[in-house]
Amino acid sequence: MLTLLLALGALAHPIHTTSASLTAGAGGAPGRLVIRAFREDFPPGGDSSAVVRYLAQRLSFTAPGGRRLSTTLVRVTEASGVLSLDIAVANPGQWAGIVVQNQLMCERFSDQVNVLQIKRPGETRTLLFTPGSIPQALR
Repeated sequence: MLTLLLALGALAHPIHTTSASLTAGAGGAPGRLVIRAFREDFPPGGDSSAVVRYLAQRLSFTAPGGRRLSTTLVRVTEASGVLSLDIAVANPGQWAGIVVQNQLMCERFSDQVNVLQIKRPGETRTLLFTPGSIPQALR
């Protein structure tokens, strides 16, 4: 009986996650980052200026030497309760060695999981971030 109750409780529990994909820019072009998050979970909602402030606090790409890459929110769209954030990431020239930190919504949910797929010519890599995760470097 206890097993059944635990299983039913797990089904009722929402998923706390974001899914993101970064396509590294080539030849000096900026990278394109698309983040998808459930609107009801995402603190700034679809308000562009609030999204920019929130991302600046919770998401970063840092070049070797400590220079933070600039990010520019291009647009926010919504479909079926899911927000899509389209973001341009300044091209560092060399993506290897870039340190990524993704703590989106980790301040809200102890079970938050953020998935970031990085696509570069000849390579795709997936990084996972949870509350308290340390930044991770691209190879």
